[in-house]
Amino acid sequence: MGGDRQFRLEREAARLLAAGVAGGVFPGASAAVAWWEDGSSRLAVASAGRIAVDGLPVGACTLFDLASLTKPIVATTALRLVAAGRVALDMRVETWIPDVRGTTGGVATLESLLAHRSGLAAWGGLYLDVPHEIGTTAARRWLVAEAARRADDGPAGRCVYSDLGYILAGELLARATDTSLERLVEAEVTGPLGVSDELGYLAARPVAERSAMLGRIAATERCDWRGRLVHAEVHDENCAAMGGIAGHAGIFGTARAVATFGRAWLDVLAGRSSFLPIELARAALPPPAADRFGLGWDGKRMQQSAAGDRIASSAFGHLGFTGTSIWCDPERDVVIVLLTNRIHPSRANEKIRGFRPVFHDRLVAAFEERAAIRSTAPQNAGGSRARSRPVRVPVTLGGLRPSTLPLRPGSSRPASVPSAAPTSGARPVASAKRTRSSPDKDERDGASRRARRSSEGSRRRRDTARRAERARGEMALAARDKGRGRRSRRADGKSARAAATRAAMASKRRGATRTHVRRRTQRRSARKRSQRRS
Repeated sequence: MGGDRQFRLEREAARLLAAGVAGGVFPGASAAVAWWEDGSSRLAVASAGRIAVDGLPVGACTLFDLASLTKPIVATTALRLVAAGRVALDMRVETWIPDVRGTTGGVATLESLLAHRSGLAAWGGLYLDVPHEIGTTAARRWLVAEAARRADDGPAGRCVYSDLGYILAGELLARATDTSLERLVEAEVTGPLGVSDELGYLAARPVAERSAMLGRIAATERCDWRGRLVHAEVHDENCAAMGGIAGHAGIFGTARAVATFGRAWLDVLAGRSSFLPIELARAALPPPAADRFGLGWDGKRMQQSAAGDRIASSAFGHLGFTGTSIWCDPERDVVIVLLTNRIHPSRANEKIRGFRPVFHDRLVAAFEERAAIRSTAPQNAGGSRARSRPVRVPVTLGGLRPSTLPLRPGSSRPASVPSAAPTSGARPVASAKRTRSSPDKDERDGASRRARRSSEGSRRRRDTARRAERARGEMALAARDKGRGRRSRRADGKSARAAATRAAMASKRRGATRTHVRRRTQRRSARKRSQRRS
């Protein structure tokens, strides 16, 4: 059972990701679906594309810049610290960070920061004005203090999704516990879940280790501020100015590691895990169909949700600017993770907006397909599900439907069709072979014909889908080869022009040499003639 569902989900996810690559939604992507079945956690993973336009293929071990998916991980770290009594949700920022006293961020509490109700602005290009060397302690301190001063212009108390609030939240946790943020995340989240190798702040790793991991990390955008392609470093500029470690961005991870994180939350809500106190976890979630955030989590919007239409209204999740997302469905007990590098090589590509809802809807449909088949399977005397058979559709027999025919005594099958009195002028039946004496046989024959037609239709649809997918792949390969051919022709053209230039220069030098020799010879001859005359 679990193997069938896993195969179906991996096949559907791989098909969708391949279509996204062929359609230019992203260069590469990885997806994971985690669910609970038959007393154990199950996982399906699929990948497609490359880590860069001309890079290595994406695999299950590929690390993606999670961008704002960092926020629910940092919020979970805070909730575990609250459960342990090390911090409190009502503690104020200025109590632990004296530099922000008297500012909008200084009077905010940890809870208001995590719920995006601190009164701070949504974002600010702080990295452009840092008066210190990027990544130093002085630069980090200046950025935190400046973030606390950037107030929102709207009415007090309204919900404003704020990167600046999570910059303060991450620094507040570090100051209150006297522990760096990356160590807190590892101690409270990635370590207990056993995913420290595949989920965490990439900037916390040594430079040599990051360099050795280049082939496992998806590239992001060509950054004008840094003057290079961002690869194996955080994309968010404010986080980069803080050294790559902040409360709003900086964590890298694989799809299966992020799915494990989401699975931990669903296990807590289902009473299967003590990762968090269940009361605290429920209080942290956003109310269903409400236009506000929970503590680190976003809820499903009623209209045009990135989670699609099929996922439950009680689902919670988060999106990332780099093309990442996680959605947890408590009703189906399933987590769906999509990680991409859609901003490579430019953030101008926004096709992910249309891809996300379709992706989630298709995977939810694939997840429920087996459950729908099981629900129609009859039960035998022992109460267990019998092998599924094609559902019989009633057929009309002589104006009566089998469901309305009288039953034989002690049988679940209908009796023979009552003979109708012949009308005047009716033509008698010429042959007994053409007489239908049993509705059961007609029903079986009709069901058999419909089953064959349904099977043939399904086969034709599958063949059509395979041909379309093969055609898309061939078109993508042709486009790639065409681009390579253009680059090759450009290179050949450049080489030819360079060779022609070199030949011209050589010819010019030879001409100059011949002219110089001729003139020197003429001067010598003139001197000799002058000597003879004298």
